[in-house]
Amino acid sequence: MAEQYTDISMSLSSSYHYLGDGMLGLKYTRAHFKQRILVEDSKPPLERDDVFRAMACIELSLRWLLNNNYEAAIAYALQGRQLLQETKEFVEDVYWPHWADYHHAWALIGLNRAVEARPILTEMLKWRQRHYGDNDVESMKTAYALQILGVVNEKAGRFDEAIEIWERALVLYCRTEGDSSFRTNQVRVKLGEYYGRLGKPETSIQLFDTALKYFVGDKYYKAERARTLFKKSQFLASMDDLLNKK
Repeated sequence: MAEQYTDISMSLSSSYHYLGDGMLGLKYTRAHFKQRILVEDSKPPLERDDVFRAMACIELSLRWLLNNNYEAAIAYALQGRQLLQETKEFVEDVYWPHWADYHHAWALIGLNRAVEARPILTEMLKWRQRHYGDNDVESMKTAYALQILGVVNEKAGRFDEAIEIWERALVLYCRTEGDSSFRTNQVRVKLGEYYGRLGKPETSIQLFDTALKYFVGDKYYKAERARTLFKKSQFLASMDDLLNKK
């Protein structure tokens, strides 16, 4: 029964997240975390599973991240990572705690400490390159690391590097998650912004319009659609200003 309650709490957390209700998502994630720790503590020592504990930490890290509590997000990401670093799979170099590192990196960006996220992402990308090669399509994990690293470069004013990394991320996303995925189109919007500034209006509009075609349906897609429409309108306004000055 305790395991069932744990699973139900996790399901409710995920459901409210997809509905765009961050506070209720956080409420049930905290309930899941508390229950998971109780369940593991109640088991005989040899039957306890630190991976389950780690996953509960990392899920709670995500919910804090989505509610803009970046310090808490980092604390739980590090707690989860520490547990995973002690697993046989990590020690034998066949596993990497990707999601703990993703959440940690995003939280650092949220705290305006993006420079600290670079080594986290770089080490992850080295590990994935070693295991899956330069054109890693084992999953979307390399693409996601590149997406975040592009933001790190953007924050550092290294715009050419950011664009190059986002272009690579877009290719890998299309090959692993497909054209319609949420993350694929987040990258398209980023590239649309910068190609507009680089004087490539047709490319910029094409990227914006492709993203808008897919940002439909779920509540959190609608929020991204609104942001994309705003960025496209800013770009079009800047084009009007430029033409009027000629």
